[in-house]
Amino acid sequence: MTLDWTLQTLVPLALLAAGAVVFPMLFYRRHGPQLRSLALNLLTSAAILVLLGTAIFAVLYVWEGADLSRQPSAALAHLFTLGLSAALVWLPILLLTGISLGIRSEARLAKIREAQEAAE
Repeated sequence: MTLDWTLQTLVPLALLAAGAVVFPMLFYRRHGPQLRSLALNLLTSAAILVLLGTAIFAVLYVWEGADLSRQPSAALAHLFTLGLSAALVWLPILLLTGISLGIRSEARLAKIREAQEAAE
């Protein structure tokens, strides 16, 4: 019973929490220090995490033997709702990561501005 709870609760939560840190950092490296791209980064990461949470819940339901093919639209809506409710876990982590990246962005942009002012 304890192992089932661990596999069904802690592992998905750990995956989503790790994704809330990893996805924004990956997108940040790709799109740079602009604040507009940081906002887009966080929205994209949130959408990916909702979909990832939905997929994790679908795997867990199928693993437990649920037949999701009887009412696919109702099952998808239920799983999507569960994926959204998982935001209670990963959203604070995503916001903290976003704040950290925003501070880093401001520091980079300040250095760029200082270098430009020194060159003039």
